[in-house]
Amino acid sequence: MTNFFEDRTLELPDDINLPFFAYGIFKPRQIAHPKIKRFVDEYTNNVKISYLMKHRDGVPILIEGENERFQTEGTIIKFKEGKQRKAYGTISKTELRKLYEWKTISINGETVNVLFGVNPENGSDYIENKKESICFDGKNDPLFKEAIELIEENLKSSEHSWKAENFFKLQMNYILLWSAIERYSSIKYNRPKKKWNNEQFAKERLFKKGIKKFKNNRHIPVYSTEDLEMHEFDADDAFKTLNYYYTFRCNIVHRGKSMYNDYKMLKTAADELLEIFKNILEDTFDGE
Repeated sequence: MTNFFEDRTLELPDDINLPFFAYGIFKPRQIAHPKIKRFVDEYTNNVKISYLMKHRDGVPILIEGENERFQTEGTIIKFKEGKQRKAYGTISKTELRKLYEWKTISINGETVNVLFGVNPENGSDYIENKKESICFDGKNDPLFKEAIELIEENLKSSEHSWKAENFFKLQMNYILLWSAIERYSSIKYNRPKKKWNNEQFAKERLFKKGIKKFKNNRHIPVYSTEDLEMHEFDADDAFKTLNYYYTFRCNIVHRGKSMYNDYKMLKTAADELLEIFKNILEDTFDGE
């Protein structure tokens, strides 16, 4: 039987003592960089190489073969002595095996490890925006940018009424919000089960901080339509509270709920979760 984790994760590069050229989610101020930050000894930023970058499944992949017509910008990261295995182990467990493979290239005479796309002709696309085709920035992902802006606008302008039309709009916005959160978690944590990604999201520092801010809001217990299990908001238990928010999402997707009793509960959950997630995105992409 194939080990599920082995089937998803990469092997380590052949030489873990080499620096790492990061052009995607492990660059500074990108989703996965905090996972390796403590292992970093030195950065060389704004390094450009003559390789084409495309995207597949919403993340960038580098195409093998130097080509002076193209440029990709990234960061050369040198890891602390004795921390290279942990750093590369973290990267290899995060990046999907079906998307990437380790290779080496030379940059200004220095050999570095880099992740190239696997079978890039299958399912990959050119990046239409000229700037982003050179320098990837995850903050421009439509689910982290336009979707969040749309949700925020809709929640602010929505009528506070339990009428069916208003309730369905609120449900749509809440599902879209969870789609953005699940995208963030799947890219950052790469666990094989959604539940495990949720567990990691609940550990986010700003999620824990955020729920404490809302501890005095009125939170009515919500019951799962699947098994009638009760879920409650608990400012001192991040995972319990994430399950509280997530139960609304599952109830909407699986069967829906009554409108009169649930509108205010769902609106409160949507407002709180949107604020928390916006803070997490801002800290991820614009923080130090």
